[in-house]
Amino acid sequence: MPDRSTAVRQGMLLVCTNVDPAHEDDFNRWYDREHVNERVAIPGFVSGARYQTTRGSRRYLGLYRTTSLAVFETATYQQALQHPTAWSVTNLARMQNPMRRVCSIEMGDRSRNGSVVGAAHAGDERDEHRRDRDCQTGL
Repeated sequence: MPDRSTAVRQGMLLVCTNVDPAHEDDFNRWYDREHVNERVAIPGFVSGARYQTTRGSRRYLGLYRTTSLAVFETATYQQALQHPTAWSVTNLARMQNPMRRVCSIEMGDRSRNGSVVGAAHAGDERDEHRRDRDCQTGL
């Protein structure tokens, strides 16, 4: 087992949100046809997946796995964040109560293909509000 203190950890972008039901069809078309494809085409992105819940405070979950946390600092990723398409601008503005987190993957079992996600949050409430405010500008 590699030393976790020196190993390059894979990254994960986690995005949770709601959307006004009046715009849900267009939001889902955008997410499925443009947004996920655009993100996973960025070098260093390994995969992207979407989930929908029937309960909870945020109905949609997007998970994007990367080769490392450094991917989120690359010029290509920053370009995508700073220059969204018109369809992205429209649908990002439709997000309600969005939460965006960049995380490192601390452990995993690649021998299985499961659908369980565990996440831990560390930080105070002021950090939570700042991150939620910041995530409204782009995913």
